[in-house]
Amino acid sequence: MKRVSTKAQSSYFHLFLDMVRQLGYKATPVFHETLVIILSSIGCAQREFDAASDDLRELASSRRAEDSMAVDDTEEAEVDAVVAAEESDDEEDVAVNDDEEDEDSGRMTLGSIRRRRDSARNIRQMAVKCLAKMFELQPPQFDFAPYVACIYEQVVDPRIDSLTYENTQNSSALLLLLRSWSLSPRYFPYLVDYNPLAFKMLLGILAVPTAHSSVVSLVLDVLQTLLDYSPADAVEKHMLTEAEAEEQAVLVSRTIQSHVSQILSHMRTCFTSDMLSLATTQPQQAGKPSSATTQAMRQIHILSRVAEYATKQAWDAKALLDILLPILKRPNRTVPERTKNDVLKVMLRFVPL
Repeated sequence: MKRVSTKAQSSYFHLFLDMVRQLGYKATPVFHETLVIILSSIGCAQREFDAASDDLRELASSRRAEDSMAVDDTEEAEVDAVVAAEESDDEEDVAVNDDEEDEDSGRMTLGSIRRRRDSARNIRQMAVKCLAKMFELQPPQFDFAPYVACIYEQVVDPRIDSLTYENTQNSSALLLLLRSWSLSPRYFPYLVDYNPLAFKMLLGILAVPTAHSSVVSLVLDVLQTLLDYSPADAVEKHMLTEAEAEEQAVLVSRTIQSHVSQILSHMRTCFTSDMLSLATTQPQQAGKPSSATTQAMRQIHILSRVAEYATKQAWDAKALLDILLPILKRPNRTVPERTKNDVLKVMLRFVPL
């Protein structure tokens, strides 16, 4: 098979994204062919990425051996940093270039290997973004099920162990893909049934104290969508049969129930005393609550819903109540009555524990 240049692949993915934005559902007829291309490109990019990473390790090892462990400190540090960060999937713009070698010596250099690796990573990111965009469109007449096992094999499973720490400051393409599976009840099984680690690692982002608010908000979107699931709405808005809607309700309930302890434990990280103090004392802007206040109130509402599933998490319940109870003393201008009502719901559910 003839190798397709990274520039050609990049152009194709940009064109596809533009087409989906412009045509919407009308782009569905080409989804089958596009999925084959996307998954093939991701597989090739991952193999190229792994090969470049191996070359980086080999280069670092050979230079240390040649110089009897006396490699220049600056370059050795650079090589070590590259190898340590080789599995990072940060969403930074990377120039797409074809493979290059050092023109003078014909040998692989640190720069040429990094260009290969960055090009492969960029192709992988754009391809996964295309996947996420296809699911976000929610085409009612297209069945993704035959492709999901391959998507996990090529996209999710190789990167699932690093999902939590790779998404602390920006949402990676993989995180956007997982979020897209929460947008329709038809896709719920894709999120929780194929690899138990997927949902677990997604929730793990909530436990990172330094996670950016936009990333936390995206994870909360997924959690809130599951908590707010209604079979009646699924039948009306997503055209599921009543049997299918009830089946998804059972799946959602089982998923939340099996992750209650993890959710409550992670919420303890979100609900620090300093964060709630800041959120409930920041002044309103133009009559609207601050972003920190909105985020905190939303987390409290989600916690009140999760509390309905709690049965034996006494330690987490006590810790959360110690943090949340002072909110009831805040004036209504900083903490709305609806939020206080959510806190009381949490108390009602947790006090027996």
